[in-house]
Amino acid sequence: MLLKKLSNKTKISLGILFWALIIAIPQFLVNYTTGLLSGKLIYGQIPVQFYLGLISGAIFGMIFYFIVKAVIKLLIKFGGLNIDVVNAFFMITSILLIIVFLLQGNNLYVALTLKEENVRDAQQLIKSYNNQ
Repeated sequence: MLLKKLSNKTKISLGILFWALIIAIPQFLVNYTTGLLSGKLIYGQIPVQFYLGLISGAIFGMIFYFIVKAVIKLLIKFGGLNIDVVNAFFMITSILLIIVFLLQGNNLYVALTLKEENVRDAQQLIKSYNNQ
């Protein structure tokens, strides 16, 4: 099984990366499309909020690891359960990333495949509408 082949450091690193994506993808979607249509972004420019989402997601991923570690220590102490902290962190994070892709994957695909001429046409329509 793939999960057993990955080292604990790799699972933690991937989990932190996954958290960065979990936070950054919705930030990208909200800010990219609206930024393009409003003219605040140039076609192909990545919004600053995406980078901020990556940073804050990575920081939260580290915090979430310690939250999972504390909860599992309590479960082991009071519940008698034997759960591996790193595997639990990795699995929870992986499931959340899958949910983000299931919910936002189509929108992400659409945003990443926008044609520049269609964006320019939409910007012109918005400008002409605002000028009326």
